Amino acid sequence: MGNVSQHSFSSGEVSPALYARTDLGKYSTGLRTCRNFIVRKQGGLDNRPGTGYAGPTSASVRMLPFVFNDAQTCLLVFTNLSVAFVRNGAFIAYSLATPYLAADLSALQITQSADVVTIVHPSYPPATLSRFSDTNWVYAAISFAPSIAAPAGFALTPAASGGVFHRWVVTSLGSNGAESYPTAVLGVTSVEVPQARTLSWTPVAGAVGYNIYAAYYGNSFGLVGTAVDPSFYDGGLTPDLFNQPPAARSLFDAAGEYPSAANYYQGRQLFGGPNLLPGTIYTSRSADYQNFTVSVPTQDDDAITFGLVSKKVQQVRHIVDASSLLVLTSGGEWIIGGDSSGVLRPTDINALQFSQHGSSLLPPILIDHRVIYVQARQTIVRDIARNPNTGYSGNDLTIISGHLFEGHTIVDWCYQESASVIWCVRDDGVLLGLTTVDEQNILAWHRHDTLGTVVGICCIPEGSEDRVYLAVTRNGATGIERMHSRFFTDIEDAVFLDSSLTYDGRNTGSTTMTLSGGTDWTFDELLTCTASASTFTAGDVGNAVFLDFPDGTQIRFAIAGYTSGSIVTGFPQMTVPAADRGIATTDWARAVDVVSGLDHLEGLSLGVFADGYVVASPNNPQVTTECIVSGGSITLDRPHAYIHAGLPFVSDMGLLDLDTPEGQSMRDKTLLINRVTLEVNATRGVFAGGSEPADDGTSGLFELKLRDTEDYSTPVSQVVGAIKQAVQNNWDQRINGRVFVRQVDPVPLTILAVIPSGNIPPAATR
Repeated sequence: MGNVSQHSFSSGEVSPALYARTDLGKYSTGLRTCRNFIVRKQGGLDNRPGTGYAGPTSASVRMLPFVFNDAQTCLLVFTNLSVAFVRNGAFIAYSLATPYLAADLSALQITQSADVVTIVHPSYPPATLSRFSDTNWVYAAISFAPSIAAPAGFALTPAASGGVFHRWVVTSLGSNGAESYPTAVLGVTSVEVPQARTLSWTPVAGAVGYNIYAAYYGNSFGLVGTAVDPSFYDGGLTPDLFNQPPAARSLFDAAGEYPSAANYYQGRQLFGGPNLLPGTIYTSRSADYQNFTVSVPTQDDDAITFGLVSKKVQQVRHIVDASSLLVLTSGGEWIIGGDSSGVLRPTDINALQFSQHGSSLLPPILIDHRVIYVQARQTIVRDIARNPNTGYSGNDLTIISGHLFEGHTIVDWCYQESASVIWCVRDDGVLLGLTTVDEQNILAWHRHDTLGTVVGICCIPEGSEDRVYLAVTRNGATGIERMHSRFFTDIEDAVFLDSSLTYDGRNTGSTTMTLSGGTDWTFDELLTCTASASTFTAGDVGNAVFLDFPDGTQIRFAIAGYTSGSIVTGFPQMTVPAADRGIATTDWARAVDVVSGLDHLEGLSLGVFADGYVVASPNNPQVTTECIVSGGSITLDRPHAYIHAGLPFVSDMGLLDLDTPEGQSMRDKTLLINRVTLEVNATRGVFAGGSEPADDGTSGLFELKLRDTEDYSTPVSQVVGAIKQAVQNNWDQRINGRVFVRQVDPVPLTILAVIPSGNIPPAATR
């Protein structure tokens, strides 16, 4: 008798092409199957939480994040010619028109500064989406002019004559250092004497000063002075030609000139990749994001325009602030070095291409010191990291699990930082996860399926977690769903069902319930339940009220008759203790046996988890209750107060074959596994065996029984520690010491280690 334990699953699901590579260190921490399990950043496995249904959307949808701060976030849901908003798992009753057609949504790129989201697309003028409140957003095309207006009412005293001997213009100065375009030119003729003039103009709101420029004999304008008040006297000052007024530029205002990428870097806003000049990048002036003016001669804070010169045309797809400025194009990866201190100046660009993989349109993900991106053909995920000794380098992050990408592309993705998971949507609607913690050498792919097709994904912070939103097509319609939290203190809050809805009948107000009218107060005696406020309807007959009393007793009161909105009659499920008779309690819940609002799941068989019990579980043959949605509703076998109803899914974990990392292989030997020990945490329900069933059921698997000291009127407690189960003796050489674990019920399962026991040679390993 021997055993070989596996205490980490940090390599995720391994490609069949590596099944013989027992010499790889990742073999010992890899899995044959990792389906609907998430590899934890500590190395263990959690079955995936379910999703909650938020509402319908279009099949052509693009979800993008809006994050003002950790407390103010929402989901931007772009569909054809419109954007809607989702917050905390629910649609806000507000939407806004946009110009973006459904066919163009996949190429939208955004960047954000406080309440302003900048949106770019090579077929549309760049625009902003600005939030003023949750129900007040403004969409507007960007005006690429200085942030402060030029003075109006510019005049000369004595009056201007239109000559060219002496000319003047004035600009406004903003508190952020911005300078406006100049006013129209006013001038005098060469025969006028004296040439001195008093200049005046109308004050500009927000201006902290004004620059005055003059030109003699048709020469260039130069600075002659600065004023705080809206007037200036020029008695013949000499213009400083090294300080000239800003020149207006025509940018991003015609088809073919619209940028396809945007970001912020070193106090500038950057745009790049217009179709007519695909390798060109434009920056604003420093600290003036929509001001793209330049000076003559060039100043350090001027707007900058530069191109990426390469052997083949490369379109700028992403501009990344990763301490240094990285530019990802359709054909390669570039570092923009700036000057010797790394500062980007008009005279110091220093663009260097350091690799030639190319990037897709999906926005890159920044994790600590790494930039992670999808290659141009959308089949490989790579990272870029800077080594102080060797410069920039990167790795193929899909090579260990290449089978998950063969014949497929990645069409959308997001990063859930709180779980260290990158979520990827594959072109066939399958969801892939990549748990990556570089310093712990965790790089683990896992795959996730549902009774539907995932078409989009996004992640935004909500509270203490990052919450994942999915757009999923099911049953002929597309909806927005939010992945539930896997952190809960009460098992009743656990949701492991997809596209689910929750009925919560627990009282949250001050209304009390009181039982009265009893003699013996037994289960067969008709009692009266009185509410302190109108609560009941005639439709409550057949439902129940669960009353919890200070002594810990719960009375489940079955409603048999309706008297009024505050009075019903019925029967308790047990003899009411003397201490609870006639006692008013606010700790009660309305229990129902019909759950409605499930129209999006019409005709489907649902799983149900209610009051901490598995009520319906279509993939578990031991659970016989069936709940099929009809008319948007399901009917339960008895009333429940806290109900989660949704689509079931199966979570599978399969170990790789036992073998030796070196020396004589065990592939030609027959191994016997007759017992499995699982080290688990916060777990309810699990099936295990040697091989995977042919379907999503439990054939050939053994249930690891978890009920211990609880009576059958109490939900099973979550288990922490080791659980053991004898499994069928199997001398099948084809499975070579494998272990297969499945969760079919909508309850949590966390696996920290798997320890198979049996006829296992001492040299065997994973």
